[in-house]
Amino acid sequence: MKPKDHIHNHDPKHPENLKVFNATYEFIDKMARKITDIEVVAFDITDEQTKLELERINAIHLSDEIINLVNYVIEHYRKPRV
Repeated sequence: MKPKDHIHNHDPKHPENLKVFNATYEFIDKMARKITDIEVVAFDITDEQTKLELERINAIHLSDEIINLVNYVIEHYRKPRV
């Protein structure tokens, strides 16, 4: 069962949610670039359009998994009371 989507909920009362959203997507973009860089070298890709398309596709694949993980963590993680 897919957890509730918390990461796309931008409630103005909780500005820290937007920080989580931004950090998550920055991480996805960073990882997509790294994977693309590896593919570019491995397959000797020189065409800039192909590189951009690979990065876009990699980001889509990563985002599905990472967004699900972040939502799962938000839904299930409980901080100990101090």
